Amino acid sequence: MPHFIDKPPFVIPSLFAMSILLITPAFFLILRAHFRQRISLASLVAILFIALPDLLHGGNRFTQFGYRHTLDFMPFMLILVASGIYKQIDILAKILIILSILVNLWGVIMISGLGIWTM
Repeated sequence: MPHFIDKPPFVIPSLFAMSILLITPAFFLILRAHFRQRISLASLVAILFIALPDLLHGGNRFTQFGYRHTLDFMPFMLILVASGIYKQIDILAKILIILSILVNLWGVIMISGLGIWTM
């Protein structure tokens, strides 16, 4: 979770890591994926096999925005997101995608604009 402070900007990212679902809320669209399709099932299996060693890894060794080990299996997560919005991008999908963009913009501003990593 991010840290809440008493002075502006009031909310700063954790220097250790933050939840991938908090950083990219669009990944909730994975819950709507069509798991009867081969590519969705294959992506899910790939995520599980790749994520298992990553999640058992003990340390991050550097400050980060989000959880950098998810980059190993994120392409497969994006396939599942695409499967979840395959037929139509409804209002929920649009909200989650826009929210993901805004959260990552917040991260960029905190890192580069306000120098939050040096606090």
